[in-house]
Amino acid sequence: MSLIIFVLYILGNFQGFSDRTIRVIFDLMDLFFYTFIVLSLGNTLVYTLWGWNNGLKGILFYVLTSLKTLLILFLYILMKFLMTLFNGF
Repeated sequence: MSLIIFVLYILGNFQGFSDRTIRVIFDLMDLFFYTFIVLSLGNTLVYTLWGWNNGLKGILFYVLTSLKTLLILFLYILMKFLMTLFNGF
């Protein structure tokens, strides 16, 4: 969902979205970023506490969850950078 909203932001720049619309898109992105990070960490914690790590399946879960979390953090940093440029230094 965060990727879809990010694509909407990029398309909005080319289509001339108003400043208010772009700020709403930024707010939605913030909401999705925070929700994803909390749910990702909660999912990892529950998975670890219940001990479902069965060999390769457990390692694959941790690797995929870590990669997804890194992707969302990268998009979050990129979005904050763009917001800083949009608002001015």
